[in-house]
Amino acid sequence: MPPLSKITSKSVKENYSQLLCEIGKRFAFIEANSVEQINLCKELRHKIYCEEFKWEPETTSGLEINSHDELAKHYLMFDRTEGEFIGTFRIILGADLPIGKLLGEDHILHPARINNYSSNGEVSRFSLLRKYRNTGITPALILFAGYTVSSMGLHGAYMVMEKRLAKFITSIGVSARRLTEDMQLNGVRAVYYISSADALTPIAKDVGWNNEALNKTFEAFHLKRDITA
Repeated sequence: MPPLSKITSKSVKENYSQLLCEIGKRFAFIEANSVEQINLCKELRHKIYCEEFKWEPETTSGLEINSHDELAKHYLMFDRTEGEFIGTFRIILGADLPIGKLLGEDHILHPARINNYSSNGEVSRFSLLRKYRNTGITPALILFAGYTVSSMGLHGAYMVMEKRLAKFITSIGVSARRLTEDMQLNGVRAVYYISSADALTPIAKDVGWNNEALNKTFEAFHLKRDITA
């Protein structure tokens, strides 16, 4: 595969399916189902959220934990070459998404105002080790998160993010709809919404909207064994 530092958002736009195929030779995603696997997610979050960026206080356990973890599905990204976990994100589910507190009850896209509010999730704790950032891994992680949201049957997901990340997501062809003005939350951020259709559009342009073709695009990312055992 090409050096990760050479893969830019421009090259990603040229052929998503080819990029994902190449990256899938080295990297893999797993859903964290066991306590041990979920703790690996929390360890990565601690390294990035607590130790590197100081967004949350460091803990003696080395785990970054909050009250929304119990309502979420957790995912890990693994580097087969280095034999290490390098990234994580979670998708919070349920009727009482924490994003609701940032939107305000009168917002037309408040989770509780949508007819079937349980059909949306909230992607958060999006984390990637420093040495893998600014490479093709970042768009791959974003695209996999969008694919996962769609695979769960959700209409879309909310995210709180910096303008820089929202701009990057847009640059790779994913439409992120801004729902709020800037707010101070570990820096200047805003609430965005990405529909499943918008998240899949860049990939579908290459392989079409066929479910089998979309699944095949991400097939290489799925591990065939439990590497945490």
